[in-house]
Amino acid sequence: MKFIEALFSSSFFVYPSVAAIVFVLTYFWSDKIFQWLYQRSIGQKDEIAKYMELMFVTVDDKKLTWSLMSISLGLGLLFFLLFWPNVILGLLVGALFTLLIKWLMQQQFLLTEFAPD
Repeated sequence: MKFIEALFSSSFFVYPSVAAIVFVLTYFWSDKIFQWLYQRSIGQKDEIAKYMELMFVTVDDKKLTWSLMSISLGLGLLFFLLFWPNVILGLLVGALFTLLIKWLMQQQFLLTEFAPD
């Protein structure tokens, strides 16, 4: 029992073991995470372009890509820079605001897309 207490109280064992666990989890789940992020952001570009074409609006693929990237990352970066001296708070507020804006945009899309006439 004393061996386990000594082992887990030693920073020479705890830090590398936590790093190894994070590396293994990232290695096995990175494909799923990147695929989910792609589907939630740039993966919807073709669907948006299709709806824009149905409304007879010509859209440039490059401008659409930049618009999607700036909407999903630009506002989060803005709030991160607003809280710049405190990096942890900036990351939390930036990520929260980015996810909130994306959720609100999806809700607005669902309300307008499937609204009864």
